[in-house]
Amino acid sequence: MNHFYCQMPNRGRVRVGGNDATRFLQDLVTGDIEAASETRAVYSCLLTAQGRFLHDFFVTKQGDDYVLECEGGARTEDLTTRLKRYKLRSAVTLDCEPAITIYAGTGPVPVGNCTDPRHGDMGWRGPTAPTNDTPADFSRWDDHRIRLCIPDGSRDLVPEQSLLMENNMDLLHGVSFTKGCFVGQEITARMYHRNLGKKLLMALSFPTTPPAAGTLIADDAGEIGEMRSSCGMIGLALIKRDAVDRIRALKIETLSEI
Repeated sequence: MNHFYCQMPNRGRVRVGGNDATRFLQDLVTGDIEAASETRAVYSCLLTAQGRFLHDFFVTKQGDDYVLECEGGARTEDLTTRLKRYKLRSAVTLDCEPAITIYAGTGPVPVGNCTDPRHGDMGWRGPTAPTNDTPADFSRWDDHRIRLCIPDGSRDLVPEQSLLMENNMDLLHGVSFTKGCFVGQEITARMYHRNLGKKLLMALSFPTTPPAAGTLIADDAGEIGEMRSSCGMIGLALIKRDAVDRIRALKIETLSEI
């Protein structure tokens, strides 16, 4: 594979500091943040108490602080607001930066960046651009991501609706079932251990331009699934497990499912 990198659009970060920062985050988010370091990112999510998706982010450490690289703009502000609701009397500081520069790519990891923990072919991400390469258009990264069937935050997971076990998050190392409790853990663990998910995130190839995100995919027998993000002629869709075999009748080809 030819290596490439690009600048990621719409990224922000929340810095979490203070004496209680580790316990504060560990009790809230889905990933085992004690594994995070300055050179190792932990992929994680914040859920509702009912186990529904709110935010995803990459957790690293800078000194004694934790840095949550997340979706930018209003999404960064919303994540900060939601974390503050849990702060109570904890010795925790929360600093919001709604706009930061993040690069992602494949090949050797530039100093200051981390390997993307979600998939072995997702390369690296971080604030440092390679010094001798020209950045590719974001669509190159988006195409690569979709072919690996990897969701991209709220482009693919609907806040307060999506369930992690229907969107590959366990397979993308976004959930730890060994670290102990987190918000939404009971429902998430039940779905994982009992395989209760009724839907499946899949990467699909379309004969024409894919439908817009949120568009229902259906045939004469009824609903098959719902469109998520797309790039060119490929895209992700959340498909009913009992309707997977009906996709090809619509001349839609399956690229991958994790």
